[in-house]
Amino acid sequence: DRKLAALYGVPAPSRDGFAAAFLPPDGARRGFLGQAAFLALHSHPVSSSATLRGLFVREKILCSPVGAPPSDVDTSIPEPSGEAPTLRERVAEHLEAESCRGCHLQMDPIGLGVENFDGVGRFREFDTRGGLENPALIDPSGDLDGAPFTDAWELGELVASHPRFGRCVAQSWMRFGTGTIEGLDQYPGVLGLTAELEQGGFRVLDMIERFVMSPAFRYAGEMEDETEEVQP
Repeated sequence: DRKLAALYGVPAPSRDGFAAAFLPPDGARRGFLGQAAFLALHSHPVSSSATLRGLFVREKILCSPVGAPPSDVDTSIPEPSGEAPTLRERVAEHLEAESCRGCHLQMDPIGLGVENFDGVGRFREFDTRGGLENPALIDPSGDLDGAPFTDAWELGELVASHPRFGRCVAQSWMRFGTGTIEGLDQYPGVLGLTAELEQGGFRVLDMIERFVMSPAFRYAGEMEDETEEVQP
């Protein structure tokens, strides 16, 4: 609608209500990591959060759990200053502290890749939290498990080609569809869905169709093979 179009920085597709809109192909935003819903949901009330955004990608898109912080650890970061005008400089404290470094290295470099989007998902090139009179240029570069990227576009490509991505999508759909955590006897089904997703060019609808037709979705209980009759 018109309000959301203003946030995305595109012309309103309709005067009233919702309508289809297209993002400019040379714009800074694309894919799931560019959606305002993802960016706003994983932010603080008054600012973006490299840690929350990176944590979501790491745990929900790549299925790589990150340990909980120690109960007595200080999770606060410094306020913007002349020495640390952007979030990158401010979260560097976590990357230097021995008690924080192990976990934050798994999250913060990912989240900094979408730092060009503020707390509500609006694109910006400069961080003005230190004052409008002295805006600081945002650097969205980083690396994902050793693979470097320069901005959110390249980050999205690395996430999509990550070796854990396909299996994570398949595993998440199976858990959502069955309402259970898969056991060892169901793990071959996860691998089968992963192969379907990868061989089909990551067409999620094709994978979902295979999943809902599979015994893992249609039946409860153990099965020796797909030809064995079981009670629905």
